[in-house]
Amino acid sequence: MRKRSLLLLTALILPAAYNCAWQNGTKPVLKDFTSRGFISNNCFQVIVKMPPDKKSRSLTDRRESAYIKAKLNINSIVIKNLFDYCIKIEKNNSRNAAKLKTKLKEYLRFGYVFREYYNEYDNVILVYRLYKINLKEEIESLAKKV
Repeated sequence: MRKRSLLLLTALILPAAYNCAWQNGTKPVLKDFTSRGFISNNCFQVIVKMPPDKKSRSLTDRRESAYIKAKLNINSIVIKNLFDYCIKIEKNNSRNAAKLKTKLKEYLRFGYVFREYYNEYDNVILVYRLYKINLKEEIESLAKKV
């Protein structure tokens, strides 16, 4: 059963990583760790940067505290980035902000941490990607409806 679950999970994630890696079939975005927002029609990228706790002393403690804070806050950061994108394309203050954020939360299940690394200040940087076929079209449609 475990092998079957692992095989199924692999079969679902590999196409997502492949499709998210190539924009329009020609330009690789696999190594793009700085762009925020849509990097293709199917992939929305969020960069989460979180500093370590000030009272952490050792390198391991600093990095661990930064990672834990990032994982605890990642969903709200992703929702904020999606919400900001919706506001930008609709150019309004979104009268139904709470309703839009609730709808956007449904897209979190399509997300995964693509890369994780640390800078010289021991801040963790998580590259988080949402992948779904026609994601950009769906988000823009949702922004116009709400």
